[in-house]
Amino acid sequence: MEEFYRNYKNAVFQSGDPAAAETVLSNMAVALDLVLLDVEDPFVFQPYHKALREPFDYYMFGQNYIRPLIDFRNSYVGNLSLFYEIEEKLKQGHNVVLFSNHQTEADPAVIALLLEKTNPHIAEN
Repeated sequence: MEEFYRNYKNAVFQSGDPAAAETVLSNMAVALDLVLLDVEDPFVFQPYHKALREPFDYYMFGQNYIRPLIDFRNSYVGNLSLFYEIEEKLKQGHNVVLFSNHQTEADPAVIALLLEKTNPHIAEN
């Protein structure tokens, strides 16, 4: 847990955000509380489930946790036109599969954050 905290703190501080210390403390306090709660009462995911947004909004927590780690000034989505096409297909009820070129738990949050302004339907769903 100490290394987890240190790594997150160092990454957020590299952003140069004047509120970095507050962001780290707030996000890590919630993260560590959630870890403790899950150790005490683990959530078992079914093969398919609807997003749980209450009583705690894990989606928004994930977005707020990952947001300070992204350098939005230098990050972009290539081939944005493909995401407009994907969004239309999803709205029509079609299935779409996205593959990442590496494995990390942050991928869905990063993709959602980079698409939240241009393709909010994909970002949140």
